Amino acid sequence: MTVRIVHRYDSTRVLYEGEHETVRDAVEAAVKARANLAGANLYGTNLAGANLAGASLGGACLAEANLDRAKINSGTVSALLATGTLKDYSWQAWRMEDGSTVLRVGCEERPLSEWDEHLPGICRQHEPSRASEYEAAYRPLLAFVRALSEGKGGES
Repeated sequence: MTVRIVHRYDSTRVLYEGEHETVRDAVEAAVKARANLAGANLYGTNLAGANLAGASLGGACLAEANLDRAKINSGTVSALLATGTLKDYSWQAWRMEDGSTVLRVGCEERPLSEWDEHLPGICRQHEPSRASEYEAAYRPLLAFVRALSEGKGGES
């Protein structure tokens, strides 16, 4: 069947199209073809076990998507903890099979344990004129994801 992966805000904007048995197969093919899936509408998609390493998924809607055992740059996902958008960048937080937590903000993906150290440099690199504003906005997100990863339900 023909599978079209469309933009989450403009369903007439096709990001990838191909003949596949499932949307999961189409997503993997798009990733392999290095298609830009930024902003893709993947709401509720079963991506269990999919190889998403190297995927350009910034701004993609992954709400209700099954990412169980999906492979990302940092390893194999056991659960999507949370996803959202902050200061024009989409973010996703995952629990990995090894129990660690990975946070991806825009194109930056790293273990949660590394974000405090690298956040100032990342903000200077991507938003040089507003780095301190972005750093101040993202510190509470780091605390929120840390609380989720520690099983505190977002409470600190």
